[in-house]
Amino acid sequence: MTMQLIRRLIVYFLTISVVLVAGALLIEYALEARDVARLMPGQTFAQVGDARIRYRLLGVNNRGTPVVFLSGLAGCVEQTDLLQIPLSTEVPTLAYDRAGFCFSQGSQAHTAEQQADELIGLLRVLKIDKPVLLVAYSYAAQTARVFAGRYPQQTAGMYLIDPWMPELKVLSPIRYKYVAFSGRAAVEGLIQASLGYIRLSQRLDNRQGPEARADQITEAANAGRHLHWALLTEWLAFPVTTQQTIQAPIPRTMPVEVIYTAHQFFDEETSNIVAKMYADLVARSSRGKLVEFEHVDHTHIMDRSPMLEPMIARIKQLAKEGAP
Repeated sequence: MTMQLIRRLIVYFLTISVVLVAGALLIEYALEARDVARLMPGQTFAQVGDARIRYRLLGVNNRGTPVVFLSGLAGCVEQTDLLQIPLSTEVPTLAYDRAGFCFSQGSQAHTAEQQADELIGLLRVLKIDKPVLLVAYSYAAQTARVFAGRYPQQTAGMYLIDPWMPELKVLSPIRYKYVAFSGRAAVEGLIQASLGYIRLSQRLDNRQGPEARADQITEAANAGRHLHWALLTEWLAFPVTTQQTIQAPIPRTMPVEVIYTAHQFFDEETSNIVAKMYADLVARSSRGKLVEFEHVDHTHIMDRSPMLEPMIARIKQLAKEGAP
């Protein structure tokens, strides 16, 4: 009798668990569909191979080198709003959800080389024929470096904002632990997003939601399964991307500028090593430049910080130098 009762309890528990998980999945799918229907009208998409890429192209009639923004890890188009929107009044600009992040779908671009190929495909679909100035933030600097080495004729220069340096792999595993942390966070985020935990938590914590449409889009994207799946696949491709980036050549006469902060993820010794790596990177170009920012950390360098206006001015100058 006792064994029968235990079996019944196990079956009951499993049945309830399946029902709860199925209910959570249905709610997540419904809320996700609702967010897409509410937020995607007016957004622009391009078909590049099997990928449907969300992009924003502004200032197309302006003169100058087109500026292409590459968002950081799991970043959306909106991550570079504070740079793209003011720059687009004078030069052409393009931002997009790279590698299947946010509201792009179907991307198989996991490594840096694949993402570089995806970008060249997007440029061709959008008929952007002139060489582009790559403005890459954080982790996306790897894609920029590989693109410049792979497509030097289509690259007018690189402006790297607090770039991730894969050369750190030569350091000890303790100093490299941020990479392992990112992988664990990607797995946790994918599970939570799939079960609707993130989206439901957002609604409970902030029932009205953010007022700005850009913030609403970013919040919805961060709750979606697609973003966390893309984040996980990019993390799994990290060893290959590391090798591709380290081996990527930098054309000697290409403008390469690195803007960096005291990196909050590292101790002082490692920060000094990273700064030396930045210096070595720009030294590979005869037109290299290194600029250190103070009083702002990595996660806030793209916010309304004192560094925003100098960055806008310098990117604009680089873009206008390529005007016909």
